[in-house]
Amino acid sequence: MRKIALLALLVALPLSLHAGESQGEALERQMWADMKAHNWVSVENHITADFQSIHENGARSRSQELSLIKNLSLGEVLLSDFKVTEGTDTLIVTYMVATNETIDAQHLSSKPSPRMSVWQNNNGSWKWAAHANLTPLK
Repeated sequence: MRKIALLALLVALPLSLHAGESQGEALERQMWADMKAHNWVSVENHITADFQSIHENGARSRSQELSLIKNLSLGEVLLSDFKVTEGTDTLIVTYMVATNETIDAQHLSSKPSPRMSVWQNNNGSWKWAAHANLTPLK
């Protein structure tokens, strides 16, 4: 009986890890799709009040990041290499993004670059709490 229980646990473990990865990847993909489609209501609804980001030129608050996002010019977006660390109410998602984007009237390289986001679960709803984009501005 113990062998069956152990086997069941070993089979279930990768599924639970995959489920967490899928959630983090899905949140990032949806946020990028909403930004590209200019779906500002969805973007704003998924950002915490105390959101903070960091870019090559400094930190931004929620309102500053929303201003940047609303003025963002995106081409085709390719997301890859997702890694997700799952906590009780938190997802830390790192990934690579390749896109033609312009931030603050400065064009960024379209080569794949690393990003990191932190998502918090607030009463069953995932909210974007922090983001890092250290892609050099040209």
